[in-house]
Amino acid sequence: MPKNKILPVLIVFMMLFCTQGCAASVEKAAPEAVILTKNPAAQEPIPTTMPVLPQTVEIYRGNPERSGVFTAEAPMENAGFLWQASGATPSASPVLVGSQLLVGSPDGLTALDSQTGGLLWKAQTSGAVSSAPAYWSDTLFVGDANGLLYALNSQTGQQLWTYPSGGAISSSPAVDENGVYFGSMDGFFYALNPQSGQLLWKFEVAGTADPSSGISKGVRVTPALSGNTLVFASAQSGGASAELYVYALDKISGQKLWEYPTWNQITGPAIADGVVYVGGFGTFTGLRLSDGEPVFNFETDIVSSAPAIVDGVVIFGLDDGHMLAVSLCTGEIKWAFNAGSAISSAPSVSGPMVYFGTGAGALYAIDIPSGQAIWIYETGASITSSPLLAKGAVYFTSDNGTVYALTSRSAGN
Repeated sequence: MPKNKILPVLIVFMMLFCTQGCAASVEKAAPEAVILTKNPAAQEPIPTTMPVLPQTVEIYRGNPERSGVFTAEAPMENAGFLWQASGATPSASPVLVGSQLLVGSPDGLTALDSQTGGLLWKAQTSGAVSSAPAYWSDTLFVGDANGLLYALNSQTGQQLWTYPSGGAISSSPAVDENGVYFGSMDGFFYALNPQSGQLLWKFEVAGTADPSSGISKGVRVTPALSGNTLVFASAQSGGASAELYVYALDKISGQKLWEYPTWNQITGPAIADGVVYVGGFGTFTGLRLSDGEPVFNFETDIVSSAPAIVDGVVIFGLDDGHMLAVSLCTGEIKWAFNAGSAISSAPSVSGPMVYFGTGAGALYAIDIPSGQAIWIYETGASITSSPLLAKGAVYFTSDNGTVYALTSRSAGN
């Protein structure tokens, strides 16, 4: 397919580096906001490590830091149809465990054969599963719209335990040997024992909750995990615009390390080189992981996707239909690709390529050095899921519930 021409984009302002004296308010830890158990073993910090995996595992956004960078290869020069299947929840992003592609559905979690799309098994849940499952030590962890967090056997889907939160769970959990970490729209962020489902601690986010007026607070976005630090953003449902926060918590104790206030929407965070990056209503911001101090600011249109970060460049989507690549060193716009419709699909990177979907139903493969479209795959339905890159293929869902698998034409049909 011929390469698309890149259309120009106006950006309001470039960037601001600040290493000291930034105006943002950073509050120190507030232990009273944390509900702890009496389990002393839960209080000893253990660095985050990935287990030795006997099989291929590709998680949501590629790694616990959610940088959007995958080590697996993906179709580069061209892509062909491999298979498609129906029954996914709109916006549900897939993950891969061995030969299983796992994706949320309106009534559970579905395992498909990654090469054929054939059904392997399905685990029933009490509500729709709209987020990607997390994987640890032969166990899958996933939440549903009715507030239940499930632990499932990764090979069979057999239920191991459940934990009830008080609100919808739309964030993909972070997980390691110390805990399963996730947010709920009941106003809390949780840590559970991954083996038993026992509550380790929970943290209440700031904000307004008034059920009689249809206003609730909580956490929608997927947390990022780096070492002992968890980072996530709060959300509000209903009511007028609200002051929201980016939070950093100690994963062992649940103690607040810092918070950063902002207004309106906040994208899911990504961590790279000791900095937390989030998008918002007209700004893209970098916060130092150690203390929450702003170190990067880029003014733009409404940032509508979580970012990908690779080789000193951040790539993110805008509500006006542009995908931007911006240097984190200089704030320079490397390129601006006009996809023609809003981009909520968090971009995924493999090698020199970045992949993302659009509101118009197109999946794009863009060459990162040049910003040129190498190939496009049209689905006809909005794509808000984040593409999964694995085994030389790209997997994604569209908002009509279809799961797609594309591979290079030489390997595909």
